[in-house]
Amino acid sequence: MNYFTFDFIMTKTYKLPMSLEDWQCYLDTPQEVVDLINTYCEKALKRSKDPKSALFNVYTVLNNFVEFGLRDTECDHVAVAVVNAYFKDEPDVDRYSVGFV
Repeated sequence: MNYFTFDFIMTKTYKLPMSLEDWQCYLDTPQEVVDLINTYCEKALKRSKDPKSALFNVYTVLNNFVEFGLRDTECDHVAVAVVNAYFKDEPDVDRYSVGFV
């Protein structure tokens, strides 16, 4: 008897704007803050010339929102995914691609 297994990988599209849940910030984060994060991160991506500078710029934005958990590990991973999705034709970065920001 043959058994077939199928592995389905659910992939998320990390495209701005994203929701509070997408960013994985604290649940009591006001929607206005999430809107600002999306706006500032989109501007940071647009002014970046490559994934590494984009990650640095996005982390710099997120540093302004630490009280909402935007520099927790989960949000750092989301930021990396956003940058890699934006620069999809370039080599991926990881959360260690830039120094401490």
